Amino acid sequence: MAVTEGASWHDNIGAQVLDTAAPGMLVLQCISLVIHKEETMPLEPFSIRADAATMEALGRIATALDRSRNWVINAALKSYVEDHAWLTDQVAASREEIASGQGIPHAQAMALLRQHIADRSA
Repeated sequence: MAVTEGASWHDNIGAQVLDTAAPGMLVLQCISLVIHKEETMPLEPFSIRADAATMEALGRIATALDRSRNWVINAALKSYVEDHAWLTDQVAASREEIASGQGIPHAQAMALLRQHIADRSA
């Protein structure tokens, strides 16, 4: 993608996306442009086994992002690890809140939830 003088790489995203034949590719192209700017770390070898349908889906994603299947798998693993770390931190914080008496009994929480749903349904 050529960047016009005085413009940054993201100033020209719109022009490239508008040239795309498939409207569904809009988001993927924007993501791809951002992802290509990320720095990469050295990778360690690792192998997996996956069924044919999963491998085909990975291939379609890789093609849409103009990346390799290996890159897509690494991005998915990184996302999973980050999400799991966040969830683990949230669970630990919740347990600390409960231990310090900041929690509410399950029955009370369910009653509040049911009331909230009823209020939104009315």
